[in-house]
Amino acid sequence: MMSQTPQTRVRMSRDESREVTRSRLIDAATELFAQLGVSDTSLRTVAEHAGYSRGAVHSNFADKAELAEAVALNVISKIGPSIDAVLASSAASRIRLEDYIRTYLQFCTDQPLQTSALIAVARYQSRFDLDRFDSRGKDSLRGIIELFEDGQRREEMRAFDPWLMAYMLRSTVDAVAAHLTAGALPTSADEAANEIVTTFDRATRTDDR
Repeated sequence: MMSQTPQTRVRMSRDESREVTRSRLIDAATELFAQLGVSDTSLRTVAEHAGYSRGAVHSNFADKAELAEAVALNVISKIGPSIDAVLASSAASRIRLEDYIRTYLQFCTDQPLQTSALIAVARYQSRFDLDRFDSRGKDSLRGIIELFEDGQRREEMRAFDPWLMAYMLRSTVDAVAAHLTAGALPTSADEAANEIVTTFDRATRTDDR
């Protein structure tokens, strides 16, 4: 009978260990922020949920605002590439508009915990971290504004204020996302997406047919 060779335990470097700790803290904060909100979640609770002492949080994040920002960036890193690919497509502007709406709401449907955490962070930042809130708002609008401007250059869309239209679109999809994750939408996600697509297609098209 052959004897089993004990597995060699690979020792992580200090940087690798810190990255693992940071990742676990972000995951724990994501769960808690989604469930409790940012303001009602203490750093001690985050640390304990991740299996660490409170000191681990302070070693990786200056304060709750920085942890909240890390959670937001982590969620955005999961949806951002798909959204960027849609907006950068060479397809007609109306097709990209539809794909943007459906891609965003599909993510919200598939990842309710991540979406709820992002919404919780946005609410927190709108009250206590306005600089980051404003910066994120501008970033979220930039690609849509460029989509509308491109649609107008191609004469695929009528004349309108691209910033205002982008703001109305983001406000709409964000509100629907919040209702989706709260289970408070009186219709299905697909039906909601269909209505939003139809509304903004009619609002931006070059004719009224």
